[in-house]
Amino acid sequence: MENCEVNQMAAHYRLPSWRALELLDMASQLLCQHKYYEKDFDYKKMIASMGVRIKPYSTFTPENLERLRKETLGMRLGGLALREYDPHQKRWCCLVAYDDQDSSLDEMEIIIHEFSHIYLGHTQQSVHAEAEAIYFSVGILGLLHLERITPLGKYLEHYRMAGKTLTILMKQKYKEVS
Repeated sequence: MENCEVNQMAAHYRLPSWRALELLDMASQLLCQHKYYEKDFDYKKMIASMGVRIKPYSTFTPENLERLRKETLGMRLGGLALREYDPHQKRWCCLVAYDDQDSSLDEMEIIIHEFSHIYLGHTQQSVHAEAEAIYFSVGILGLLHLERITPLGKYLEHYRMAGKTLTILMKQKYKEVS
């Protein structure tokens, strides 16, 4: 199946509402844990702090890059995600690689999307996994963008510490409006 066909299928694939909200909650919790609202926040450092290596395509030989593309968890051409268990080190080894010929905004979107596959524990390619990665990465990207416009991070962190999730806050707001 061609890459663009899979992305179109994933874009039209509907996750259950509860799962979509759960993924948004997970994205906000992850960002709050890493204090994304602070001025020195760097999404690449956050990902690296979780044991995931990030490498541009230009650091691979064409042969190695082609081999890695066959093993990726994601279904996109601009990036790839690999997650393999190393029995010798007794840990998961994770890698996100991205096309460094893209703009920095495209690069950010690709890296976060591919990281989403690893963070969500995906083990194989599927339309469902691709849809989950899209929802999760959009949650992260949306909150990062909103933080630049209207600082919400400290507000979300305050409520998260009080045991309230983004889903609970959204449901409360919905009840107030309706």
